[in-house]
Amino acid sequence: HIHSKMSGRIIIKEKHNPSDEIALYPAVTRSDVDTQCGTTGLSEEFTRWNHRFLCGELDKTFEKCVQSIDYKMNTDMRYFSSEDNEDPVALFCEQMIPHHQN
Repeated sequence: HIHSKMSGRIIIKEKHNPSDEIALYPAVTRSDVDTQCGTTGLSEEFTRWNHRFLCGELDKTFEKCVQSIDYKMNTDMRYFSSEDNEDPVALFCEQMIPHHQN
């Protein structure tokens, strides 16, 4: 993927006070599969595949991880899509968010 010109700039106008800080995201808990594959959100259910995306034996850890990531992405892209797909922006977001998570 090439994400050209997708950077931002932050302008800080006041001194930061750590006591005012609010947590933006919950702490990430990684499964054993995540730890092995270097991912986030990849649970055991995605290591039992109904569809194959890679050819061959898949006897190496890296191959199994890539297959599991592809399987999760495919599952999430089907599960999170709207029924009617009438809003092209919403449809694009529904497809791209799972596509970019890992």
